Amino acid sequence: MENMQVCKNKNIKLTWYVTLGLFILFTIIGYNTGSNTLAKIKFTVVNYGFNEIFFNNSKIAIYNYIGIISFGSFNFFSLVTNGISLGSTLNSGIKEFGLYTSLLKFVPHAIFELPAMIISMSVGFLPIAILISKSKKNNCAKVKITYYLKYVVYSFIFVIFLDLIAAVVESSISMRF
Repeated sequence: MENMQVCKNKNIKLTWYVTLGLFILFTIIGYNTGSNTLAKIKFTVVNYGFNEIFFNNSKIAIYNYIGIISFGSFNFFSLVTNGISLGSTLNSGIKEFGLYTSLLKFVPHAIFELPAMIISMSVGFLPIAILISKSKKNNCAKVKITYYLKYVVYSFIFVIFLDLIAAVVESSISMRF
């Protein structure tokens, strides 16, 4: 039975690591191409309130969870667009405001928002990890789907909680700098 728990966690961790790796890759690509892409766009700072930030982040999380149906294709699109957008924004922000001010604006809420994004995007890849695990014909093939359904529900609650904290921090602290 202990081996089953390892199999379950292995599939979940695999989706986290793949998602995080791809997100970092696309953020680097966005950062390196950001000066070319955003050079013609005037950089403006928009101060959104708590409601706009929270509902936008929660809406994206919901779309990422629905991405389970697409076996991660929507989530991959979300990874690409969010990673490149983040990289480009960081590039532009550092050029416009400097590294210190950009980090003050970004880091306080990103501590909560980025893990929420990574967790919600990784859930879309879970069906692929489960199918790969089941195709290997080992003890991992016997893992029950109810474990993963519980994980999806609990992780969704956790992601919404992280989005709530991120929205509070972004609307009240990050916008001051």
